[in-house]
Amino acid sequence: MHIATTGVFRLEDRRKTEEWLNSGKASPAVGDALMQSDQIRLRGDRALIIADAKRVDEYLPGLAVFAYNEKRISDLEAKIVKLWEQMRGDIPLTESSRLGMLGRQSAIDGLVGDLARTRMSLTAADQAIYLPAPTLSLTAQRLQNELALTSRHADRVEALDERLEVLEDNYQRISDRMYELKLHRRELIAEWMIVLLLFAEALALLYPLLAAR
Repeated sequence: MHIATTGVFRLEDRRKTEEWLNSGKASPAVGDALMQSDQIRLRGDRALIIADAKRVDEYLPGLAVFAYNEKRISDLEAKIVKLWEQMRGDIPLTESSRLGMLGRQSAIDGLVGDLARTRMSLTAADQAIYLPAPTLSLTAQRLQNELALTSRHADRVEALDERLEVLEDNYQRISDRMYELKLHRRELIAEWMIVLLLFAEALALLYPLLAAR
């Protein structure tokens, strides 16, 4: 929404504008930027620009890029929350994996790879905000930086990165334990095969003696 700096803006208009602005829900991002005498306010998927109409086009690219990458981070945040809850049930596997759990090994290994890709996506979205594309104007780049500072973007990304690190560590430990368990099962099978072969060889040697009686 754009509000020109000229003209009358009634109290009722301000109330309706605030209600519309605060109804944004696509992302938890909340940022405010002051560019000279212009105001840019972001609330999730809603944004308000209070500026001369001539400067609106200068702000829109920076605002759009920031909102897009914040939405990417918000989606990753929702994904990590689900994985965090899943990990609560999988924590026992880090210390006491059982042979019956080996059926989940491929899923766990896939999850380890997916977590690495998720961290890469988080880093890419974060860099897209702090290292804006050179094709953007200096005004748009500055707007991105201002919104990143006021929205506490860095704190959110840091918290997500820490959670990702915990998830990666735990699921890598589970994957390693399952691999060790799989090797142990192979060794156990090999040992039993050797025992059975020795037993069969012993029977073959004893059979002539038993048959002679």
